[in-house]
Amino acid sequence: RYDGMSIVSAAISPDGEQIAFSGMKHGQRDLYIASTDGSEPRRLTDDIHAYLHPSWSPDGTRIAVATDLGHPTDVANLDFRGYRLALVNPVTGTAELLTGGAYHDINPVWSPDGESLAFLSDRAGVPQIFLYDLGNRSIRKITNLVTGISGITISSPAISWSRETGRMAFSNYREMGWDIYTMEDP
Repeated sequence: RYDGMSIVSAAISPDGEQIAFSGMKHGQRDLYIASTDGSEPRRLTDDIHAYLHPSWSPDGTRIAVATDLGHPTDVANLDFRGYRLALVNPVTGTAELLTGGAYHDINPVWSPDGESLAFLSDRAGVPQIFLYDLGNRSIRKITNLVTGISGITISSPAISWSRETGRMAFSNYREMGWDIYTMEDP
């Protein structure tokens, strides 16, 4: 089933029945779904583009991901610049791009009501948390830390948003160490 596959970024569906994950096999990083017991793995995407940081919508009908699909990626010249946010249908595997450009948009997490996505982006110079409103397709910055929001590496997740309380937690590196911050209502 998983022979030779590197698996990262697992996310359990809201009903607790499935797990979405980013799996790399033969140099290709795709989005997969399996039962929570690990059986019945199914590849959702099957192309040269990477799909990272899956996050299930509260109703389980969409999976937000970070991907290098779309402009300015130039597959013919092997130029994979930046990550963009996309929504993937967990049944068909079709992806709908939400953001564009050469920014590094990663770590999408759903709001408790499913109407917006928080994500990390370097579009402000250093990584900050932005909010993408799915209704009006607008983006606004919600943090402004001098050293930015970050995980261990540039592509590491660094934010989490509680569906029960609406509280967001995120990490920041400063003064030779990591701090965890929380925000009541992003």
